[in-house]
Amino acid sequence: MLDSDDYYQFQGGMTTAVSTIKCSQPETYFEYHSRPENPKVKSLKEELLKVFRSRVVNPKWIKGMRKHGYKGAFEMAATMDYLFAYDATTNL
Repeated sequence: MLDSDDYYQFQGGMTTAVSTIKCSQPETYFEYHSRPENPKVKSLKEELLKVFRSRVVNPKWIKGMRKHGYKGAFEMAATMDYLFAYDATTNL
């Protein structure tokens, strides 16, 4: 969810629209369906924290990105952009 802007554009945009109309932050969820036979629904906060730990602050991921030079740096910067966008649109 932090490797594409599609997620925050849709989910963050919808969250912002609902919170603007209702004047309160809605509950937000994320469907985890990497195993179609066993889909799970988590809170958006729970999923973002999992992705944050496994990607953004994961030393193995950072080391791997550093091996890819400018492209790795681009991916790291894009990840931070998407993380900021989620914060701006969902307050998470």
